[in-house]
Amino acid sequence: MICPKCGMENNMRPGDACPMCGCRIPPVTSAPGPAWEWRREIGFFPAMFQTIIEVIINPARAFRSMNPVGGIQNPLFFFVLVSVIAVVANSLYQPLLENMMKGMGVPIVDPPIGRILMIPVTIFFGIVAQLVGAFIGAGILHVSAMICGAARRDFEATFRVYCYGMGALMPLNVIPILGGLAIIFWAPVVTCIGIREVHATTTGRAIATVILPALLLLGCCGVGCLAVVALGAAGAGMH
Repeated sequence: MICPKCGMENNMRPGDACPMCGCRIPPVTSAPGPAWEWRREIGFFPAMFQTIIEVIINPARAFRSMNPVGGIQNPLFFFVLVSVIAVVANSLYQPLLENMMKGMGVPIVDPPIGRILMIPVTIFFGIVAQLVGAFIGAGILHVSAMICGAARRDFEATFRVYCYGMGALMPLNVIPILGGLAIIFWAPVVTCIGIREVHATTTGRAIATVILPALLLLGCCGVGCLAVVALGAAGAGMH
């Protein structure tokens, strides 16, 4: 068996400690993933980076190996931590980018120092927003899964899919423009694969689960626009 931390191959069994690094070998009888939940054995930052890379590059394998009943604390911690790190990194490099743009003659309205001073406030409100957003986003996704007949497990499984899926994509926000576009196009794919693998449902039901909230949002916007137009027409008719 190969050690997940140092890569040493030896006659180790699940539950044994690696003789080279002391890492505990995960049991094969239960779902071992994601790496973030083995951070005590693998290491904090290696586990975080491994989880991010695996979810982005191979979401099918990442979610197929994920334990659907591993609790919400680990995925919530991952989601909030990675999101805040991405926001802080973005706040730090933006002033540098703006200084480079100033050097090229591009006018900048906001002084870069202002954003640096706002980092502590950004961190605080970012943590609060991500905590609330995780439960709202996962709740909407789970209700949609129930409507589409894809929810074969409870809310905990959907919550884990949402936090690990969306959390792993957050670092892409650091890349100007392209990162945001990548999230827009890849987030639905990752979420769809996560729902399919964790809830053991069909691809069609998983796609419907991801698309339904967007369709409902567009429908509400359309109804709102029609209502505004109708009120405007009624007001014009009264005059």
